[in-house]
Amino acid sequence: MNTYDPSIEDSQYGFSYEYGVDIEIAGAWQPIRRITGVDPQVTPVTVEAATYDDLGSPNSPKIGENWTLGFQVQQQRLASGSFTEEVEALLALAEPDAVGELAFGRFRWYDKPADGTPNPDHAFEGEGTVQITRAQTGNAEIGSWTVSITGRGRRKKIANPFTGWVEETVPTP
Repeated sequence: MNTYDPSIEDSQYGFSYEYGVDIEIAGAWQPIRRITGVDPQVTPVTVEAATYDDLGSPNSPKIGENWTLGFQVQQQRLASGSFTEEVEALLALAEPDAVGELAFGRFRWYDKPADGTPNPDHAFEGEGTVQITRAQTGNAEIGSWTVSITGRGRRKKIANPFTGWVEETVPTP
């Protein structure tokens, strides 16, 4: 007989904001800062493989997957007028002349806890195309974009790259 035990020894809650997304820029990974609503999705690609042995029931094995990665990112304007490096890279991937291979970026997404050890097995990487649209169009909101990345091929499982938060230092006068 199973008995319900609400305690889980040495555990703590995970939070929705404990997720990181990086974009590869010129061969180096750059975290996408000021993101919210990170939503990776995976849908299996299946084919029908039923035979008479299945007695009329479906038999659709997974042969691949479709993946998408969605999130919102705040508009952060630098003194130069440009947006942050990672947002400029996202925008470049969605430019009218970004077609063919020029439209594909490389991304990774992973568990990124506010405190404690990240899940070493929850990290993925893949190439995809970017759709980016204005998220806030009202009269007084913080500007942001909605980003949708559509994967090319399968995502790849990687070692979790998160090694901890880096404290920002404020220079002393």
